[in-house]
Amino acid sequence: HRDLHLSIRRQRQMCKRDRLDSERGKRPGHHRGPGRGVDDPGMLLERIVRHLELDQVQQQTVANIMDASKPEFDALREASRANREAIHALDVSDPEYGARLTNLSAKSGELAAGLALLKGRIRGEIAAVLTEDQLAVLEDRMSRRGERRRPFRSDRAR
Repeated sequence: HRDLHLSIRRQRQMCKRDRLDSERGKRPGHHRGPGRGVDDPGMLLERIVRHLELDQVQQQTVANIMDASKPEFDALREASRANREAIHALDVSDPEYGARLTNLSAKSGELAAGLALLKGRIRGEIAAVLTEDQLAVLEDRMSRRGERRRPFRSDRAR
């Protein structure tokens, strides 16, 4: 139990450091970047523990999964940030603008796919640790979350 709390505390400290680092160079109106957002592993771990009532072994296993994935997650997040900055820095008067934008856009897609695969792998590893009842709770929560998001998606499509 103590190890889980240390792991959560370590995740919080790393996220706080990342958030402070990202705010130093933050542009006005720029709201994305490392921190306590949807993709924050520490926040995800806290929600899983709270909502699924994991036992100590499950808590430690999930913490280990999150800790093991953090370097890859951070690398993808940093590469995505650098790619966004490169797109914003493009000079539209450059004769190679179109080709460079195409290359950076393709890279953006590759990074998004990598992040989706990583999240899917993490979800699969966590699901393997859960009981049938816990999986049912998780699926219910995810489906309700998806229903809350749908109106926004349909509004954007119009």
